[in-house]
Amino acid sequence: MKNRKKRIKSSHQCLISGVLILSSLSAGAFSDEKTLSRDKLLQQFNQTKKVQPTLYFENDSLRIFSENNTDLLREKSELLHALDIFEKNFGPSPKIDIALMNSQMSLIQLDTRKISDLYLSFMSYQGIAQSPKMGSIGTNKVEKYNILAHEACHKLLINQVDEKGLKAKQRNELTYGHAMLPDWFDEMAAIMCENQALSEMRLSNDIDSFIPFKEFLDMENPAFTSIKDQMNRLVKQQLELSNDKKQTTVMSVELDETDNELAFLFYQQAALFRHFLTEKLGHQIFKRLTQQFVQGADVNAWLLQQLSLNDSVQLDVAFKRFYQKNS
Repeated sequence: MKNRKKRIKSSHQCLISGVLILSSLSAGAFSDEKTLSRDKLLQQFNQTKKVQPTLYFENDSLRIFSENNTDLLREKSELLHALDIFEKNFGPSPKIDIALMNSQMSLIQLDTRKISDLYLSFMSYQGIAQSPKMGSIGTNKVEKYNILAHEACHKLLINQVDEKGLKAKQRNELTYGHAMLPDWFDEMAAIMCENQALSEMRLSNDIDSFIPFKEFLDMENPAFTSIKDQMNRLVKQQLELSNDKKQTTVMSVELDETDNELAFLFYQQAALFRHFLTEKLGHQIFKRLTQQFVQGADVNAWLLQQLSLNDSVQLDVAFKRFYQKNS
């Protein structure tokens, strides 16, 4: 692929630089044999001191909570803009609570009793800037790219389809986005909410070849696959090093998309596919797609029919022509 050295870590590299709470009691956690849900893992911290969030902003669609009354003007602006974009393309979503904390440990110890179940917890930009991981992320990237809006729209889509009745089956394992939606659609909703700088970054490189749509429409986000692999390795290493079976360990997992060509292509193709669908089927296509998913339709077949195509090979050809025309 061209210009690979010019690529930079996209929003998910920053987002994935999170903290995982793993206990030695969970031997085999995140393996095929045994998995633990995020909620179950976080129950281990019930006895720790909780961080009390403060209500920073509220309107009919959104509540923002801060830590220690941190100034969140940038975050507020990004979130309101993201809400506007999401509702124009996908329709209203249930009111969402977003807690913006100043450290990874504050995220872990967040007291959620005053926050609704439909919430997203994330680090404030001040917290990201002060994080030890800042050196690998890059201050200019955090200042330039609205990674919070991206992640908020993931959550908005999850909440919306849940409210419409598309409930995810309870599974004791990590999932990406909404478990009943394909990853490309989850990612498309999030990318749609990004600012111009981040959108341009995603589309800044020429593409020699695409992921065939027969694979793309059903594949797991390669970034998430990489994260799960890292988690398995970290758990295995921790279990080998620790003799204390009750020890709880905080681990950091990070994905650098510059070293994961398939992940970078997946995000880029999702961004381009959004523009392809809009040109061919109009802006209402995302609401229509959401309804098809909620109704349990064969969305791949439905989409081909809407595009007047017979199969995924024809979609590959049509998409390539679209890209060549617009590149």
